[in-house]
Amino acid sequence: MFLISNFLRRARGMVVHQFPIGGISPGVCSHRLTIATMVKNEAPNLLEWLAFHRLQGVTHFIVYDNGSTDNTRGILQPLLERGIVTLVDWPHAKKGLHTQSLSYRHAIMNYGAATQWLAFIDVDEFLHSPASDSLLPVLDRCEGLPALVVLRHTFGTSGHETPPPGLVIDNYTWRIAVPPGPIWLTGHFSPKSIVRPYQVRATNGAHRFRLKGTKAYGFDVSGRPAGAYRKFELPVEELCINHYYTKDRATFLKRIQRGKTGSNIILGKDHWLRMLDEIETAAIVEDTCIRRFSAAVRNEMAALAAK
Repeated sequence: MFLISNFLRRARGMVVHQFPIGGISPGVCSHRLTIATMVKNEAPNLLEWLAFHRLQGVTHFIVYDNGSTDNTRGILQPLLERGIVTLVDWPHAKKGLHTQSLSYRHAIMNYGAATQWLAFIDVDEFLHSPASDSLLPVLDRCEGLPALVVLRHTFGTSGHETPPPGLVIDNYTWRIAVPPGPIWLTGHFSPKSIVRPYQVRATNGAHRFRLKGTKAYGFDVSGRPAGAYRKFELPVEELCINHYYTKDRATFLKRIQRGKTGSNIILGKDHWLRMLDEIETAAIVEDTCIRRFSAAVRNEMAALAAK
């Protein structure tokens, strides 16, 4: 079925997102929570992102490097030696295939058996619980679920034209408002996933996964299934992602020139500028909840940077 679906997508000139997974069984896990991510020239905020998620209970990071030319490797090298990070060179950008989805398949197949939960987020996304100082108590209450879907709060520039000093979580505080009630989980409201690796039967892009034994692509923390082609009200009181999509305007424009990480799809500058204007217009909610971690993040950054 997957082969036929992929063939048809190639024939239409579309990018193939789905890649089947097999052979993963629950076993003795070294980690309760691992994050897999793909990076390309993310050095300026990488240490903050790692430190923040260490505080949330993440003990292992699988980082796929999609051709970075900055100091990404220099930042990660001490953490490789300490076993905190696994770095995988992933320069692939094959036409017709979703590079990030392929890397996530690789993460599940090669590292999934070593972790109870595996989250898939980007380095501009900060996963946390507004109701707790760690993600682990929330995950403990969801042990019977194969995967969780987590809504993203998308933040704009918060008025910054150039990179401000200090932490990302301190500097960017204005985000898009989430409409009340059920919404289409697409675009800025497209969720990300935390999965039980042995419950995944296929990757499905960078956001969602096909799971064993259910048509749902994930569940909320109360166990309600989320499926495609219908609206869904995804609660954010216990789990959410702060998505610092633009950061400052100069950084966003530089990102346009760099191109999308892990993608061979080229979208014109006008497309990205329209998206920037859309976010800025809609970013009308001030959200400072995550700032309570600032002092601890600075301390953890210092500890990670220590030789």
